[in-house]
Amino acid sequence: MAFETRRMWGGLCLVAAAALVAPTNGAWAAPRDTPSSSAALADRLDPLAKGERKAAKITANKVTAGKVEVALQSGGRQAQVSGSTVVEGDDTDFVVRGLDDGAQILAVARDADSLTQHYTFTGRYLELLDSGAVVVRASDSTSEPLAYIEPAWAKDKTGARLPSSYTVDGSTLIQTTSASSTTVFPVVADPRVRSTWYGWSVDFTRYETGRISKSTASCSAVAGLVALGSGGVGIVATAIVAACGALSVFADTAVEAGKCVSVKVLHGGLGVVPWMPKCYK
Repeated sequence: MAFETRRMWGGLCLVAAAALVAPTNGAWAAPRDTPSSSAALADRLDPLAKGERKAAKITANKVTAGKVEVALQSGGRQAQVSGSTVVEGDDTDFVVRGLDDGAQILAVARDADSLTQHYTFTGRYLELLDSGAVVVRASDSTSEPLAYIEPAWAKDKTGARLPSSYTVDGSTLIQTTSASSTTVFPVVADPRVRSTWYGWSVDFTRYETGRISKSTASCSAVAGLVALGSGGVGIVATAIVAACGALSVFADTAVEAGKCVSVKVLHGGLGVVPWMPKCYK
């Protein structure tokens, strides 16, 4: 197997903000936000660490982070504000902030209907995990993972957290946030997409893939070799062993397709994402 420790995926964060809602009289339209106020709201509700901000890659309504391109659901005039690019829309402004490992998009919406946001990952396959996170793959369910979207979160203007979650429709990520009569708008909802996460990559050979496919026990035995081959990085082996039940089934498909198994392990051993490249030996 080939073992590599590296910065795997970087960051692209998408944030939605909504409208003013009266506690007893239904929804009102929020005043039109200026580019400066939209950027200021983004900075206050989700401040960046020092040194994290960089120039964002954005063309028209498309934001690029690594190998991932995300199309916003709308877009118009652009303004540069304090290191951010604000893309003005009819009902939603998008604040785009470049980060050390990708980019961040914050959607500042002005009415309650804009609490649902759509982001299209052009030509990519989206996989919704049980944890609520999303893996962005190159083309299908067995292709290389290119990005990782952390579980959704949302806050209102006061910083109070709101229920927010993802659904997937083809290559489109849909984030839905729920407000209540006590919600103070605008609301900022964050799907953080990291197109280079920090973690490890493990590539198994054809022989090792065959062993993994035989049983969970065989998979565990192969996983045990990872620590030996990588200077004692036991956390990686532990994460792979924990995933061996599903990984054995995945390896069966790889063997049938004449491919091998590779896995990307999140930093800290928080998860294992497999894919099927061509065998390197």
